[in-house]
Amino acid sequence: MAEDKYVSVRLYLPNEEFKRRFQAACAMHGRKMSDVAVELIDGWLGENESLEQLRQSQQKRTSPSTDVVSGVPTIASLIDETLSNRDWALGKLAADAEISVERINELLEGDRASDAELQKLAQQLVKPDGEPWEEEELVDIRLAEDLKRRRQQKR
Repeated sequence: MAEDKYVSVRLYLPNEEFKRRFQAACAMHGRKMSDVAVELIDGWLGENESLEQLRQSQQKRTSPSTDVVSGVPTIASLIDETLSNRDWALGKLAADAEISVERINELLEGDRASDAELQKLAQQLVKPDGEPWEEEELVDIRLAEDLKRRRQQKR
């Protein structure tokens, strides 16, 4: 960026020591404080703007995808809804939930989620109104999936 395209912003930091630490870290890496601040702000905006777009797209929907037979959403449909904004990306969900991308893909294909995975997913998946899913709700959904699998196996 050309220097003349910058705009001045006043920023208040917690204390002088915090400011000195930031200055020293930037100097040690040969970076300008303003360049580091721009990177941090740009990253924060990208993440928060994507989340806002996701919330808006989910609010436009009336309800999550459901299993036609039981009327209950599936774990796969909840993941799919959360990822419907592909800019947000599968990698983001995998990283935030601390589940590999490969495993998320297996869950999308209908693989059964473990208790630990449900716990991690409950912290990341959101309902159409933007509220997070409770772990107990995901356990109930998984039980409905299990029942459906058993019915299909009996046929």
